[in-house]
Amino acid sequence: MSSAVRRRMHPSPYVSQKGGGRVLSLPFGDLFRLAAHSLLQALFEPFFYLVVFMVYWQCRTLAEQQKSMFGRDNFPLLHATVEFTVKGMLGGIFASMLILSTGLTINDLGLVYLWPLAILLLLINARFLCFAYAGGLLALSNIIFGWPYLSVAHLLGLVAILHVTEAFLVLSGGKFASLPAYFYHKGQAVGGFSLTNFWPLPLMMAFAMSLPEAEVASMLKMPDWYPLFPVAQPPAGQISVLAPVPVIAALGYGSVALSRPPEAKRRISALLLFCYSLCLFIAAWLTTVYPWWGAVAAVLSFAGHEGLVYLDRRLEFQKAPIYTIEPGLFIVLDTIWQMPAQRAGVQRGDIITQVNGWEIRDEYDLADATRFLADSFTLKILRKGKEIDVTGCFVPAEEKVLGILRMPVMGRDVLLTMHSDYSLLKKGWRRLRKKGKASEG
Repeated sequence: MSSAVRRRMHPSPYVSQKGGGRVLSLPFGDLFRLAAHSLLQALFEPFFYLVVFMVYWQCRTLAEQQKSMFGRDNFPLLHATVEFTVKGMLGGIFASMLILSTGLTINDLGLVYLWPLAILLLLINARFLCFAYAGGLLALSNIIFGWPYLSVAHLLGLVAILHVTEAFLVLSGGKFASLPAYFYHKGQAVGGFSLTNFWPLPLMMAFAMSLPEAEVASMLKMPDWYPLFPVAQPPAGQISVLAPVPVIAALGYGSVALSRPPEAKRRISALLLFCYSLCLFIAAWLTTVYPWWGAVAAVLSFAGHEGLVYLDRRLEFQKAPIYTIEPGLFIVLDTIWQMPAQRAGVQRGDIITQVNGWEIRDEYDLADATRFLADSFTLKILRKGKEIDVTGCFVPAEEKVLGILRMPVMGRDVLLTMHSDYSLLKKGWRRLRKKGKASEG
């Protein structure tokens, strides 16, 4: 998970009213309006379109991977980019509501240090491009050395909210959220799904300032307990004002599904992310009451996230892969986007036994049967132990190809190697060594 920041002051600040007792609950309607306004603000921010371009580039990389693996386009760039962008914008409203409801401010997040450290950690391992690691290390440095200056509670509270937003985006799934892939895993070729997503996230955060009480009479009033994450006390005769600030961020998620269906893997990942976020948020808030909790929250930020990654992998790899070759059976891994099999309703895990009466035992039988197909076809399928018939047709001038992706075969398919670690420094070092050996030869 990663994020980027661009901010501009919004003209309608809101205020924390202390001691008046006139406001008992949060004005959720007004907060939702402010959160939704961040979407409109994003449309006029050049940085937002830069993040959307990053989403497009990520989708393009996935499309190239699909074509190299299956020989056909199976990932429409425009559809996927729009889907991820729309979901990211909705996630931005959700995250903004949480941020504005808790009073997290952008003042002392240490952003000038956060991004450089995140990029430095990226060179060590790609998954470290996440504010859980950079934020936790900066918070720990602040506690031990007093540098850099930042608010541990606000920084780690933001990390928690970004991760709970990621949990809901992961859970939302979607057609392009899980892509079929062939993997080399523990000495065998297996099928699976790559869960690689990237979302732009327009947010509305808060900037804390102090104004004379006479100037804030017409502003939005908040409950006595607000903000949940306190800001600095204002000078005498003034009151703390939190002014909404548009922020453009980005979230990313990556995993694989080998031993369970992608939907089940996403539910597990989302649950783990939610539990991690809740624990981190509570620890960050306790820091505002008991400062020594800052060290606990800082360690939990990066160590807890690392434990989250480990547990997610352990739950995935402790079971045998479910997408493997079974002799005498043609098992569907997935279908190609908008091709006849997908339009007919063929699903992942279906076992095709007949095509227009032809017995199907392997891909060669399917190729022979497809050669004689007319404009329509009937597939006899075993689905969850039940035999059903699926009918479909080809559109005029369409190639007589069903668009069914089978399980992989060792030595004949492009396989992705399962890496437990991916270091950009290691990758660069290997390339330098290869060039050195080539020049010596």
